[in-house]
Amino acid sequence: MKRSLYCIIAIFLVSFQCVAAQSDAKTKGIIIAYKGTNIESLINESKKAIDINVSYKTLSQSMQLYLLESTNQASLFRFLQNHNDITHLSFDAETTPRIKPNDSRLTEQYAHNFIKSYEAWDVTTGGKTALQTDIVIAILDDGFQYEHEDLKDNLWVNVGEKPGDGIDNDGNGFKDDINGWNTRTNTGVQDIKSHGTYIAGCIGAKGNNGKGVTGVNWNVKLMLITTGTQISQVIQSYDYALTQRRLFNSSGGKKGSFVVATSYSAGLPKAWPEDQPAWCPIYETLGLEGILSVTATTNDDNNVDVVGDLPSTCPSNFLIVVNSSDEKDELEEITGFGPKYVDISAPGERILTTNNGSNLYIFESGTSLATPIVSGAVALLYSLPCKAFADQALGDPSDIALKVKEAIMTSVDKKQSMNGLTVSGGRLNIFKSLVNLQSNFTDCDAILEPGESLSIITADYRQNGLVDIKYESPTREQKSFYVNDALGRLITSGTFNALTQGTLTVTLPVAKNTGVYFVTIYDDVTSSTKSFVIAF
Repeated sequence: MKRSLYCIIAIFLVSFQCVAAQSDAKTKGIIIAYKGTNIESLINESKKAIDINVSYKTLSQSMQLYLLESTNQASLFRFLQNHNDITHLSFDAETTPRIKPNDSRLTEQYAHNFIKSYEAWDVTTGGKTALQTDIVIAILDDGFQYEHEDLKDNLWVNVGEKPGDGIDNDGNGFKDDINGWNTRTNTGVQDIKSHGTYIAGCIGAKGNNGKGVTGVNWNVKLMLITTGTQISQVIQSYDYALTQRRLFNSSGGKKGSFVVATSYSAGLPKAWPEDQPAWCPIYETLGLEGILSVTATTNDDNNVDVVGDLPSTCPSNFLIVVNSSDEKDELEEITGFGPKYVDISAPGERILTTNNGSNLYIFESGTSLATPIVSGAVALLYSLPCKAFADQALGDPSDIALKVKEAIMTSVDKKQSMNGLTVSGGRLNIFKSLVNLQSNFTDCDAILEPGESLSIITADYRQNGLVDIKYESPTREQKSFYVNDALGRLITSGTFNALTQGTLTVTLPVAKNTGVYFVTIYDDVTSSTKSFVIAF
């Protein structure tokens, strides 16, 4: 969700500026404020001047606001912006619903801004596939405060099991595994520990419940697997998740659970696959059933490609290895890295999440926190509202798992501090991952912008009346721009050439006075607007 603080300015004549601030919106006309006495004369004048068809609609007679439409909006706009009787103008744009949870400490969760959770939540908040199948993520950790106010409603429940009767009711090989399993005690009773509680909150703290924080998924099923520190117990924990997904696959969804990912935030430093040959193969086995595994690399400032780390150096295509980025959206100063084995970065510094106690929260840091953010992204992608995708996730689960990983890996926001230090060279962007994933399914409804529209990413005032614009362009065509102040008055306008397509930067002249401004870049199809502030 693109948001501008200054869109609250209560002046109707500039309200369309706020509408236009929705980047990537398709233009459907030009809104003008016209101080002349006869709008028909303006229409006729426009037709003669640029030789195109122009029609209009009255938006407000009292304020003389009109919507003009033509076959060449860019030419019409250029004509209108120099007309003496027009005091305000902008492209019309299509707004989108704004979905924002009401959780009390959401504003303290900076990571959602970086990874574009708000934009993703405009599409889906997670929990179920397009076929209404519950999405499950298995968390392997030291224990969980499963009665936490922000977690208890999102716990996975094994409906085939009767609690406390000491019988394996569903025949899955585990007695009384109501919310998961404990491989340390071989019971269904979870240890109550803090670390696992941190991880569960990052993935699936209940969204929009008016309490605490919001996980990447507002609604998702959290399968809790308490695991000890022994590698054998880790393997057993993975096997429990594998068993549940295999039962689901073999029964057509009547048994087991639709586990799409595992999340594990521990490991063995300076070790290689040959040191523990039983460990790495399980990721391929999980993947063939449709499960992606997400794991944390070391928190030490080590190149794991050189010194080793498990499971970071496991070679499976179904494994995603995560390191940590900071509050400045750069790679953390101390985190593991490796251009061969560490896949992606995600926010891991000062992450606000759930803590032990029924209503406690805590700030924690490290790859342990970055990892569940990525595993949460995997689960969210599975809730893409696309039946073709959901059908294939059941019919060809391993292929879909790889498509989900590819969508995540190829949709990162590239960062110089991460370049050459991870496989992707960037930080997780969930919304772009959703767009990327949807592009594989041409028969799905176009619920997302297709990624082929003009989009301003940042607008930063530099100095001496110049602003640096970073934008994405799908074409090499000439672009036009204009800058308005907060009252909608035109400050400057012009054109420039996009010599290539993709992510580009252009420096444009603006004003030199302090204040709030809006810069718009447009072509014949779309426009994008971004606000910026000049302050001395």
